[in-house]
Amino acid sequence: MARREFGNTTLLEERSREVWQWQSLESLLIDLKHIGRRLRRSPGFAITVVLTLAIGIGANTAVFSVLNSVLLRPLPYPEPQQLVSLHLNAPGAPGLAEFRSELRLSPSMYFTFARHNRSFQSLGIWGPGTASITGIARQNRSTRR
Repeated sequence: MARREFGNTTLLEERSREVWQWQSLESLLIDLKHIGRRLRRSPGFAITVVLTLAIGIGANTAVFSVLNSVLLRPLPYPEPQQLVSLHLNAPGAPGLAEFRSELRLSPSMYFTFARHNRSFQSLGIWGPGTASITGIARQNRSTRR
């Protein structure tokens, strides 16, 4: 009668162990042992799993490295947040300055803009495929000569 009033002793023992132990860590270790046993039984599947994980992790690392160097890391300029991009719109001369198909800005127009500039610290021009943000292209040209 005392046992009935006290309740399920096995359940109470498990709950008291949960209070004094790291239940999630123990269950993780048990799961890892089970996974290890299952993978030892089928080595072909184990090799496939390991190769798939290696290729996935390697691909993610490569993509992150490229994105980090191109998009996430700030540009190597003193104050990169102050860089701006200007687009020339010439409604009277269609095709003169279409940014999408290449910047068709003559050298004399650039020098005129640079000479009369009063808003920016300096000006520069670039076209698609010719910009080198990292300076690697300059180093490659000097080693080719």
